[in-house]
Amino acid sequence: MKRFVGVSLSLLLVLTLGVLGLAGSHGDHGHSHSHDVVYAVAEIIPFEEGGPTGTAFFVEANGVVYVTVRAHGLSNPLQGVHIHEFGDLSTPAASGGHFDPTEGSHGHPHEHGSHAGDLLNIEVDENGVGTLVMVKDDITLSPGPLSIAGRAIVIHAEEDLFTPENIGGARVAGGIIELVSMAY
Repeated sequence: MKRFVGVSLSLLLVLTLGVLGLAGSHGDHGHSHSHDVVYAVAEIIPFEEGGPTGTAFFVEANGVVYVTVRAHGLSNPLQGVHIHEFGDLSTPAASGGHFDPTEGSHGHPHEHGSHAGDLLNIEVDENGVGTLVMVKDDITLSPGPLSIAGRAIVIHAEEDLFTPENIGGARVAGGIIELVSMAY
């Protein structure tokens, strides 16, 4: 587990440095504005013993949220991942439906009108390790109606086909998205 945390923290550091580089590129001669950047993390835990575990990182900067998910113990080559409306993981169903503040419909996250909580599938290698990296422009970490802070991120057992009929099957793991301070 320590190795996984080290890899996750390294991934967060790389992502953070990249975002800070972008955040500081507004004609200010390379000075970053860390006060414009908001961070969150979710420790992903299994709903059943022996299920997937992992970490999700979120960085808000430049009007978008950078999402990075890394998980172990996954069983299918592609598995659905969504942000759900409630930060309750007491049961798999307690997190509610997909986060949808604009009353969209389930679909591909890059299509206009999809749920704000719709994410890409996590891509899983032959060792059961999955990685998802994407950028979202319809969510925030900052306070407001589009904020995902305090909500749940959930990994599903199967591939999300981005249709209302197939959203990824059973919920196998999840984590609560918590804001973190990145003082440096």
